[in-house]
Amino acid sequence: MIETEINGSKKAPEFIGKRNLLLLRLFKYFFPTNDVRIMGDENNPAVVLDHEYILSCYVHNFELRFTNKNFKGDIVFKVSLNDSPEKANRETFTKWYSDSQHRKINRIYLESENTQAPLYLVGWNFRNKTKKEGKYPVFGEYEPKVYFKKEKALEVQTELVQMGYNVIVI
Repeated sequence: MIETEINGSKKAPEFIGKRNLLLLRLFKYFFPTNDVRIMGDENNPAVVLDHEYILSCYVHNFELRFTNKNFKGDIVFKVSLNDSPEKANRETFTKWYSDSQHRKINRIYLESENTQAPLYLVGWNFRNKTKKEGKYPVFGEYEPKVYFKKEKALEVQTELVQMGYNVIVI
């Protein structure tokens, strides 16, 4: 695990874990029926909603900063993750969510008439794991692999099409 410094001292893994649990708790409070995930770098986590969007916000220690867009956005408001989620202003949160630009993420969907449920690329496996030979995709209903950049998703799609799979980026 990579530790980062805060005020000249190392952050303990417990600090990061606690902070990220509080981050998740806050968003689950505001989105109780949605799938909320904390993804990416644990030191700089992305909040992902319904495997569709990265929300425009970031954490700094135990402070959550809400921005109007993902890259170089202005801070709209802040909340302390140490506070109870009920202390956060729902009206301010709702306005931020509807008015801000949230980044779309991509998944790879397997087009097939043989399955009832939608199947997404969830990862990769190898016929010979030791030598990393015989790479093949794994598709499933849950926990789809998400791509933060569409270019990367299209690159993987091309690879899968060359392997004979009928897939699309969604």
